[in-house]
Amino acid sequence: MRKKPFLLTAFCLLFFSALCADEETKKSLEIFAFFNKNFSSIRTTYENHFRPNFYDTSISQTLTIQGKGGEGFLAGLSYFISDKFGLKLSLNGSKNTLGGENSPYEIHLQYITMPPPDYIAREIIRDESRGWLATQGNLRSLSFSLNLQYRLYSSPKTTMTFSAGSGFSRISGNFNYLGYSEYWLGGHSVLFSEGYLLMVKIPAFSKIGFNADVELGFFISKNISLAARIAYLAWASFSVQPAIDGALIYHSLKPASEEKLVEIINRLSLNLLNFNPSFFSLSFGIKYALPL
Repeated sequence: MRKKPFLLTAFCLLFFSALCADEETKKSLEIFAFFNKNFSSIRTTYENHFRPNFYDTSISQTLTIQGKGGEGFLAGLSYFISDKFGLKLSLNGSKNTLGGENSPYEIHLQYITMPPPDYIAREIIRDESRGWLATQGNLRSLSFSLNLQYRLYSSPKTTMTFSAGSGFSRISGNFNYLGYSEYWLGGHSVLFSEGYLLMVKIPAFSKIGFNADVELGFFISKNISLAARIAYLAWASFSVQPAIDGALIYHSLKPASEEKLVEIINRLSLNLLNFNPSFFSLSFGIKYALPL
């Protein structure tokens, strides 16, 4: 599956070469830089189900993870072999915010107690529902892309450029907070508990994707133009293994000790996160053209 974007680009390059063979030679090199406003399309959930080491007690939780948009940059070079056809090498960096309203943290307590004065064993079954914080986090990506370009001139100073290609991306991020709880019985079978808010990271991984954009440019001098573009950066949906990156004590919001963090990591097995990091971006920037 990873080869498909590159095979598509290779085919387009051959097609591009054939088209350019009959084009009037008017070469130019463009240097560009853009500021991006991103609109993320991430929509997924993350399931957290576990059993504390306490009789038959179980806990379940579902986090909502939605893209809330973000910002980024685009910079690179375009090489036009004619008035119409060109190649673009670009570096695209982005940081998109994650959020989402969450369902309650559901606790099913089921344990045996032997309280005074008779100390007779009794089974306790109780369900609790605890309101949960909205999701917080971000997703970062750094992409290097090779695109084909086709340019139209609506006037001597106004251009419209279409671009599409594939690239290599490095993606990482984080989302907060998962819940974790511990229970134990003290003297006279008094129930004690401690809760934690877990910070979760999405370890950096590599992905090959596709991108396309439409750009409107306006020359303000012979070599300098201002431009606006709308782009879509697309990756296929996939799964990644998240990891616990920190813990806060629920009631005090103080960081848990290193020993406790290691203990939680060893006890709690995280599920895979399934999502698609694709997003749209609206960009504004400046370009400088060098005739060759």
